[in-house]
Amino acid sequence: MPNHVHTVLTLKNDSLPLYKILQNHKRFTAMQSNQILNRRGYFWDHETYDHLVKTDDELFNIVNYILNNPVKAGFVKDWRDWKGNYLNPLLFEKFPNEIANSWYI
Repeated sequence: MPNHVHTVLTLKNDSLPLYKILQNHKRFTAMQSNQILNRRGYFWDHETYDHLVKTDDELFNIVNYILNNPVKAGFVKDWRDWKGNYLNPLLFEKFPNEIANSWYI
């Protein structure tokens, strides 16, 4: 999306805490983005929304929402046409029937 980012992560047991991963990600992407845009200063808003996904149904609904966000915003007609979308192939294995019916494949 032009003004925000959605990400779904799976953390390993020995991972850094989520806040640290997001902090590192925001720092890196802010520096890279500012360099590309030839600007300085803050890039990201301080606001984030972190949510622990507890069920497969919830995961499916969240991924479906994220993939179709650019469609709902009117940027593309099909989620696969938005160059910023990526769906891990492992989710195709996890939700084959749901993907066929809901993710418009």
